[in-house]
Amino acid sequence: AVVSTQSTGGLVALLIRKFVATIVVTLIYLALCLALHVWAMKLRWGKDKDFYIWNAGKDGYLILYVCQRAGSVLYYFFYKRTTLRLGDPNYYKDSAWLREHVN
Repeated sequence: AVVSTQSTGGLVALLIRKFVATIVVTLIYLALCLALHVWAMKLRWGKDKDFYIWNAGKDGYLILYVCQRAGSVLYYFFYKRTTLRLGDPNYYKDSAWLREHVN
């Protein structure tokens, strides 16, 4: 049987509780990506086509680049783990386990 609409709100809360680490890692990774790409565009904007970003003398950019690349490992790990965990049939059928966790 399919989960009823009355428990849908509880199911969403359960999913958020179960996957809060993935949500946090995703938001941090998004912030790192945005910061890196905005900084790269600011460094390159208005420069000639031969401009090499690593010669700009920006040590902070290198640190942000390394943090973003290291964060990508965590992001992809949590992404894959969450994908596998969402395949659990307990989330898709009415069961004692789901009723216990939702209510």
